[in-house]
Amino acid sequence: MWIVAISQILFAMFRNLNFKYIAERNISMTLLSSLGLKITLLISTYFGISGIIEGDYILIFVYLLSGTLGDLLSFKIKKT
Repeated sequence: MWIVAISQILFAMFRNLNFKYIAERNISMTLLSSLGLKITLLISTYFGISGIIEGDYILIFVYLLSGTLGDLLSFKIKKT
């Protein structure tokens, strides 16, 4: 369950960083953040789909909640 939460939070943060680096036209950081984005996407999607198939509602809730928390943390980090 913790791997889902951590991967979802990291996914949201990498996604927002990726948008930032694309806007700044920073190719090397765009590629690095894109790699992190893809890795965390694979991990969180694998466990999220497994949770849906197995009917694990707690895991589904953690998947959704941690993704939202990751978005919130990304905005908090951008402001500083």
